[in-house]
Amino acid sequence: MNHAQQKEGGAASRRPSANFIWRQEARTYAPLLWTFALWIAAGAFILTEKDARARMTVEANARAEAARAAALLNDRLNQLVREAAPLQQASTGDTLALSGSTRGVHFVTRNSALEVTSADTEASVKLNTRGAAAAKSALATQTTQVSAVHSGSASVADAVDIWVPSSQDSEAALFQMRVPRSILQDAVEHISKDADNLVFVDSQGRKVINLRSDGRDDVESGNQPSSSYVEAVSELSPLGFRIGAVDSLVTVSSDGRRNWICFLLVTSLLAAATVALKGSRLRAAGRAHNKRPPRFPSTNKTAAAARSGSEPETNHLISLSPAYPSSHPKEKDAVAKERLRMALDAGGICAWEWDRTKSSVHWRTSCRELFKQPSGAPELTARSILRRIFPHERRRLLHLVRTGLADNRPLTADIRLRRFDGELRWIALRAQPLLDPDGAVTGFVGIAHDITGQKQSLSHTDSLLREVSHRSKNMLALVLAMARLTGREAIDVKSHLKEFALRVSGLAASQDLIVAADWQHVDFHTLAFSEIEAVARSDAKRIKISGPPLLVTPEAAQTLGMILTELALNAVEHGALSVATGKAQLTWTFPGDGTIVITWRESDGPGYDSARPKGYGMSVVERFSTQGLKLHSQISDGPGDFTWTLRGPVSNIGSIPQESG
Repeated sequence: MNHAQQKEGGAASRRPSANFIWRQEARTYAPLLWTFALWIAAGAFILTEKDARARMTVEANARAEAARAAALLNDRLNQLVREAAPLQQASTGDTLALSGSTRGVHFVTRNSALEVTSADTEASVKLNTRGAAAAKSALATQTTQVSAVHSGSASVADAVDIWVPSSQDSEAALFQMRVPRSILQDAVEHISKDADNLVFVDSQGRKVINLRSDGRDDVESGNQPSSSYVEAVSELSPLGFRIGAVDSLVTVSSDGRRNWICFLLVTSLLAAATVALKGSRLRAAGRAHNKRPPRFPSTNKTAAAARSGSEPETNHLISLSPAYPSSHPKEKDAVAKERLRMALDAGGICAWEWDRTKSSVHWRTSCRELFKQPSGAPELTARSILRRIFPHERRRLLHLVRTGLADNRPLTADIRLRRFDGELRWIALRAQPLLDPDGAVTGFVGIAHDITGQKQSLSHTDSLLREVSHRSKNMLALVLAMARLTGREAIDVKSHLKEFALRVSGLAASQDLIVAADWQHVDFHTLAFSEIEAVARSDAKRIKISGPPLLVTPEAAQTLGMILTELALNAVEHGALSVATGKAQLTWTFPGDGTIVITWRESDGPGYDSARPKGYGMSVVERFSTQGLKLHSQISDGPGDFTWTLRGPVSNIGSIPQESG
């Protein structure tokens, strides 16, 4: 075989075969395809489950909003029925302009033949088919019924008729009240921040009144696809109506699309990066396969190259690109060390080395900055550092050093020491053992860096967790006691749940303000407004709140919140707010000498019977006022009036802001 044949055979042997490349690709990409298939399946399942849970949450919120609106509207209509009871025997049916939200309600009496015996105008008492059917049903069943009132050819009613059978033996057999749509909207305007999606539905499932404040009817007109919102309908109320709530799915849909886009984008980037990495490894394997020596090497050519002083051809294939500008090994090493020093100094990391045989410690210059050693001071030694470590920390560190020397273990320790400037700091030590040729440990080489910030953050987090745990236990105990004491006076389960829910809402309102203030002082005016609105709801408009600026402590805020909750609940259930003409007022003043006087006054109501045994609400007010706040509580009553006064040092509950005091 001549020289040309040998050269051609060697070159051909260095080319990677098709079988080799196919086997490499199969081994490289098969696991990759399986991995990405599992990734896509898991991601699709997680995103689909997340979207379903979000939709279920929106639907649950809609059901809860419909149930709250139905309960509140049923109570409001029942209140109208109770207020109209004295008027059932009236001889005239003039329109009555009542106070508050009952303005504009028309009252009409009818006989058993549905003929009008008293009314203000014919237009206000004209019956339609549904109204006549509801009136006959009310007479037949002797129960209150509700029907819709349409104006002209409008498809959506603008009022409802409440048919109340008369309980007196007189010509008036049926009592009719026409309630405008505006009163229904006012009754549910405090349900949530967005109460425009409520719909009044009759017992047959027909839509009666859309309670949107802007008058639009997007759902019924079909302007929105059914996939963009969810609908929920409450249970049938005692007055024979339901409330439907509509909640938008636009946010859920946009979040779902964004999650899918992010998932696909991340998947594409991972796939591209992995394919590029695998491809580079495959090409490297092909080059390695190509570098194998030929089957028929030319010894004469190698020998000739050796005689001429030049390198063989294979030496050029394994040459590396220079990592640093200079190609000289010593210059490369110097540049690498300088860059490592710069990186350690930038991270505030001190590198050190301890030689056990020479009893010496070598520190880098950055260690002077870590320990705040003054300039011109002697070189740092292990003994000078140990003297600055806390005694028990020093014993623990020495034990770890002895264990590492004996068992060839890495050194890991967090120690507290006093720096040369006198400040206490936490220092983290991380080191690896140094071994001699026989395998014996001759010392350690490692780093040290300041972790005081991390330790302080962990300590603060632990304190917060303990505080949250303590407050949670107290809150649970308070809620359990509230549930137990509320149940003692409950007439039935429904009334018990209603009063308990209102008390919990008041407690939650005060807790929200305390958390928002970061467990600092809370503005009393904001606290009073939140508590009264959470309990009185639509009747909160009849309560006036006034007083100078006052900041109360978190403990006093919780106690005062429970007192205001009971006062407002008592006013709504039994006091001035239980009638249409009643009103209430909350005021506070600073007479002087650091004294505060808080007054709750109800007027034009049924009055307060001081001889009646105190219930749970008034017991809470008196007990929390004296025992919780250490203030003096007093109750005075008169014909149609009720006054509660709290007096004592303002320092017991908070402080007066500097700008106002």
